[in-house]
Amino acid sequence: MNGIDPVVRHMLLCEDVRPEPNRPNKVDVLGMIGKVEAVGEPAFPMRLPILCVYLEVAGGRGTGQARIDCRHADSGRRVFSSLTHTVTFPPDPLAVRSLLFRIRNCTFPAPALYWVQFWYNNRTLAEQPLVVR
Repeated sequence: MNGIDPVVRHMLLCEDVRPEPNRPNKVDVLGMIGKVEAVGEPAFPMRLPILCVYLEVAGGRGTGQARIDCRHADSGRRVFSSLTHTVTFPPDPLAVRSLLFRIRNCTFPAPALYWVQFWYNNRTLAEQPLVVR
């Protein structure tokens, strides 16, 4: 783990991301997520079958470890994490690199505001709010 941390240009929470078949540098982001609502009784803990986190990053150098954490906004307590992935950046620091994390069976213990965070080499580089009701 060495080099320079990347700059996060975009971080999106969504249901899925698909590459466009005829345009290799384009992706379709499906079902953007900013809020989720529990259904059923009891409503909590609430399980979200899948949460995708799509990032576009640039400027990174070398290799590092990346993951997604979800934390309760008030307490800072981590409620779930993705697996950690090794990311190697290309030699061109201007190149934009896409990262996709598909996290399955995300469990939210209670209605609240949560922060979905991108961690790189044990530092938070970006976060997006997620409201759970």
